[in-house]
Amino acid sequence: MWTATSHGTASGTRSVTSLWQGAPAQGKLLERGTPEQILAEPVRYAEVCEEIVRGIELAARSKATPSSSPGWMRVQCSNHTMAEWLLRAITMENISVRLEEGEILLPAGTAFRVEKEIKNVITVTAKTTHYWCGRLIRLQQIGVANLFYQLGSEAPLLQPVWEASAEIADARERIERALEDATGLRTTKNSYANWIGLELRRHLASDHHNAPPRGRQYPLPPRRDRDLSPLNPITDPDGARLAHSVSELLARDA
Repeated sequence: MWTATSHGTASGTRSVTSLWQGAPAQGKLLERGTPEQILAEPVRYAEVCEEIVRGIELAARSKATPSSSPGWMRVQCSNHTMAEWLLRAITMENISVRLEEGEILLPAGTAFRVEKEIKNVITVTAKTTHYWCGRLIRLQQIGVANLFYQLGSEAPLLQPVWEASAEIADARERIERALEDATGLRTTKNSYANWIGLELRRHLASDHHNAPPRGRQYPLPPRRDRDLSPLNPITDPDGARLAHSVSELLARDA
């Protein structure tokens, strides 16, 4: 396990913070471990959680604890606006993330490795947290808060539903059809139970260091030729909200 003094080099001891610098791996969305996997390996899961907690507290200077929901780590934020901003920024880095009660939840699983998945979670958390706290001045943060408030009043944030069920699987086809009818694009097959793949004519650029464009009221992990849209038949049973938001986003990007 990593500790603040366990990584000695010829020139001295290297801090844990330096271990988490650098860009995370792009491509596949990093998802949480399943409850079944966690139940089968509770000791290994506890070790992974301990590593993530230590890394986030040292590198991001944020309080982290295992969530009561298996497969998630809860990270405290200074306020709800920071949590909303981190949700969007971390999603754009291909890390699963939830917003819950003014805090963010990050993934953990028994298959997570220190130099791969654990490092990615810590790296992204540290990078985005440092940007919010150290690069955005107070007036900019207030501006983000005002923007989120306005967007929330027009169309509340749509997150993917995280608990799989037969009802969600049945709703996927219905919501996919609504998305295709509204956008004229094709949905694609993907391995993510909580996301709908959408073929794009061209990549939609997004700068996660700034507030999201107007109309983008859902986190959207980037892909080269396709994008993922959140599947949530509980809050958006017929896919109307999702179809409207994606249509507006495509129109702005045209």
